[in-house]
Amino acid sequence: MVDCKNSNNAMQSSHQASTSVLGTFVFKVSGNVDLSSCSARLTGSSSSSCSLFGNAEQSLNLDWKMFGEAFYSVEPMFFKPEKPMSFCPNSSSSSPSPPDVNPKPPSISLPPAPFEDASSCTHDQWAKPEHLCYWKFLSPNETAREAFGPALAQGYGNATLMDALNGKRIDAEWPYRSRAYRGLLRETVTALLNSYSSKFKYSPFTVVAQFTDVISSNSSRAAAKLAHEFQTANSGGKCLLQTCK
Repeated sequence: MVDCKNSNNAMQSSHQASTSVLGTFVFKVSGNVDLSSCSARLTGSSSSSCSLFGNAEQSLNLDWKMFGEAFYSVEPMFFKPEKPMSFCPNSSSSSPSPPDVNPKPPSISLPPAPFEDASSCTHDQWAKPEHLCYWKFLSPNETAREAFGPALAQGYGNATLMDALNGKRIDAEWPYRSRAYRGLLRETVTALLNSYSSKFKYSPFTVVAQFTDVISSNSSRAAAKLAHEFQTANSGGKCLLQTCK
């Protein structure tokens, strides 16, 4: 939530946005609005196990201003768990116990490391069950709304990321059920998976930023164009995915 107050410290306006899969949020304010007195704050976490406020409020910083437009940013904000996670060292006021002579490494199941060489895989390759261990930061059963935020994916209904990859006909608002917007979601999810796993043509931030621009434009032509660009990149190289062990 971004709150703006007047010179008397009274609330003037508020603007709400949800974070994307990358933890970023973007919203537009139209008109001649002075945002120098505004601040951003966290209002709610999507995880009940990580819901305590950490760095929860930040002032807006003016990054640039030209041609009647301005762009503001904030320093990172975050939630934290009530107790340290199992892989974090626990602080204690008591004397530490003597170290184990032969300590056992923690049993942590991690996804495969990113490929050293460039890898680009198509949507049908990412949808195979034997490749699910390569999914990073995304879940097949996660909805588009959860992954990209309601503001960006509200038109896609309850379609999951696996639905998008499989080209499943989704129960969504028009024009999101059209071929152009279904193709855009499919290729965006594919490009995001590729960007997390290798030296892909696009970074995760670029994938989400371009998806954001197209959704904001409300243009089927722009959706089809970006879907084609992502599809070309997704199928333009060697796919290094192997059967998960």
